[in-house]
Amino acid sequence: MSTRGSSPSRGGVASLLAIGALLSGGCSLLFEPPVTQISNRCDVDDDCTTSSVCDATAHLCVSATAPDYRVRVQITPMTDPIDGVPVPMIFDLGQLADPPTPMELVAPVQVPVRGTARFDGTPIAAQITFARRVVEGEGPLRGALTGSVVVRASAATGGMLDFETQLPGGSTYDVYVEPQSEFRALLPPLSATLEVPEGAGVSFAIEYREEELIEVHGVVLDASAVPQEGLLVRLVDAYGRTLSSSASTDAVGHFTLVAPRGLTNYSFRVRGDTTRQDSSALLPSITLDATALLPGPDGTFTLLVPRSDRALRFEGRVELPATLGMNAPAPRAQLHLYSAYVMDPDTGLVGSLELDLTADLEGRFVGYVLPGDYQVAVVPADESVGLLVQDLEVLENPSSTLSGQLYTLPARSILGGTVRLVDGEPINGGRIRATGLGTALAGDPMPAARLNRSAMGATGAMGEFRLPLDVGVYDLVVEMPADSGYAWHVVHDFGVGGSSAALRREMLVSAPYRVTGTARFAEGTELAGARVRVFAVEETSGRSIEIASTTCDTRGGFVALLPSTLDDGAD
Repeated sequence: MSTRGSSPSRGGVASLLAIGALLSGGCSLLFEPPVTQISNRCDVDDDCTTSSVCDATAHLCVSATAPDYRVRVQITPMTDPIDGVPVPMIFDLGQLADPPTPMELVAPVQVPVRGTARFDGTPIAAQITFARRVVEGEGPLRGALTGSVVVRASAATGGMLDFETQLPGGSTYDVYVEPQSEFRALLPPLSATLEVPEGAGVSFAIEYREEELIEVHGVVLDASAVPQEGLLVRLVDAYGRTLSSSASTDAVGHFTLVAPRGLTNYSFRVRGDTTRQDSSALLPSITLDATALLPGPDGTFTLLVPRSDRALRFEGRVELPATLGMNAPAPRAQLHLYSAYVMDPDTGLVGSLELDLTADLEGRFVGYVLPGDYQVAVVPADESVGLLVQDLEVLENPSSTLSGQLYTLPARSILGGTVRLVDGEPINGGRIRATGLGTALAGDPMPAARLNRSAMGATGAMGEFRLPLDVGVYDLVVEMPADSGYAWHVVHDFGVGGSSAALRREMLVSAPYRVTGTARFAEGTELAGARVRVFAVEETSGRSIEIASTTCDTRGGFVALLPSTLDDGAD
């Protein structure tokens, strides 16, 4: 049983009688029911609902059984002693114990990594990514680096070091170096491996040497042998990863790339430069296998691409739903056009094309496209309006214009409902958020679902809520009011169909599962002030769903309230 924070008094009843007298005299007044604040408190088991018991230490009603989902915990230190960027650590805990046992989370000591990034001794600008290799069979209570750590090396350090960071020790890292600014045109990306021991700093030198690099020369022509200026060229592998420097073709279509010596199994990737204000910006992205190309006597490759004069002017208007006014414009709407199949009849080349446009204040847009099959996604600036995705077939047109395109946006679906405790008490002041997952409903290939936007709201005095949502799949999370003693309520994989009809979801919140623990580095230092995020592992997809968030105290201790179960949005 939960206790209410307020209730009507005898004086309140008298006030209601006075209001009744006013109403009978012809006046009308509006009033809301008294606001109550939920509070999960108990002294004995009888104070709690069925399936929950009283935790006599915390004086909270808690779940009588452990949750049936697996758990991951992410710990992020409050500060980083080197560059101010804390490194999150992840702990895979699996199924939780019943009854709960305190967690002792031990993070590897983070050690300094300092180094240089040079080309024949000269500092370069680069982005350096350190990705920890996963080792099979690691213990669940020993933290692992979450994702990657990215640092930047400066070309103007003027000192002995070009970059520094810190990484958890006792691990192996894959290092990926991407030259930045003017060095993109001079140097290729570089891959390396770094061993970081426990408890000791590491010096790491990234060195490009001229004798280890080669130049690849080429020229880009169209089917009529006309040189193509202003096109971007680079070498890629079978997965599309960049292998060389990048270059822009000059007035005679020539380019020079820099790549590692001994490079094999690569392709040329050619595309238009969208920053240019001429027809070259429209060239679709084309990949040409280098093994199918024979260089000339001087070693120069010749690349053939489609003619840019095949472009058509694409213009039209974006309008709001009719419910918001007939022919009302959708100002600042974003249009994204994508075609995976744009073929050039002269060369037989096939490529892809992407184009982004922004409607003006009158909802009008203008751009240029090549003949092909497109998918057009329209995203409004107004979050109360829905997304639109349509197919578009662009054919050869002697007039070189494709005008009169009209895109009318739909209304967003409205999800309404209430959030209550299992005993029926409404939850007032809860924060509710719907996180778009970018996936379609099962058996429903609606392409707009992969663009669905997230939304946030709050519950009212009677626990009611209202969220405008796009079509697609969401995780719904209700964060309870502070100090309420209840865990977040989570509904995963909740689907919204294509209809703008109102949806409804009733949520019942039960007693939480309470966990405690401590977080420290391996050498004993407590992680005071560290942020603790708890995730449930969704069994079907294996993805992590955040279900709680808290902070370590001054001694690295923490308490987290977890939902006793997760609601399946398909139910």
